[in-house]
Amino acid sequence: MSGYPAAYLGWQARDVLRGPGLVAAIISGFFAVLVWKLPGAALEAGGATLLAGYLQQVGWPLVLVATGEIVRTDRVEGYYRFYFARPVRPALFYLVRWLLGFALVLAAVASTGLAVLARTGESGLDPGLVGQLALTYLLLGGTVFFLSTAGTSGPRDWLAALLIHVFQNTVADLLGRGVDLWAALRWLHAVLPPMHRLGAGLDAADALHAGLYGAGLVAATLLLLERRPLGGGARD
Repeated sequence: MSGYPAAYLGWQARDVLRGPGLVAAIISGFFAVLVWKLPGAALEAGGATLLAGYLQQVGWPLVLVATGEIVRTDRVEGYYRFYFARPVRPALFYLVRWLLGFALVLAAVASTGLAVLARTGESGLDPGLVGQLALTYLLLGGTVFFLSTAGTSGPRDWLAALLIHVFQNTVADLLGRGVDLWAALRWLHAVLPPMHRLGAGLDAADALHAGLYGAGLVAATLLLLERRPLGGGARD
């Protein structure tokens, strides 16, 4: 088994650019225009604050765009028969695609940082911000990756992950306000991906929890891709 033919990388990168790449470019371009139109008083907070605000608003949508339908569409449409006509390991193939999504998110944020740099004199990109973005991709993008691989029925993988994101943040907010929620909701909040730990005020414990959960999701996804056939016959 060749594992992963190098020629596939160019095809996958092209597909990422022509699909989610266009959406990411629109999002980044809109923010760049917005930054350029801001009045001088709004720029006093500095480039770091501007970019952090940008990531808070559109960081997780960018992750959903970059990771949505990675495996699900190939299974539903039967594209996997073409991709794996050669001896290619599905786990490696889709892991590369998932990592290309992260490269796309980084490129979108970097281009936004250039717009902030041109307007304020500082890009706002620092290791902490990049680390938080990577953690968001690992957990939220890992959730989409897992849902995309685990099944083709039910809502879209990115939509299901979005619902989990909304649920986790809503429940965390209610619990923080002292609301007495049903035990079933508290149980779901405890076992579902801890999206609520990715917001402002992220500490080491939150980062560790989110990182380990995300890594576990990616590992489980790769195991599924290695052990379970993508299709079982001509009618799949």
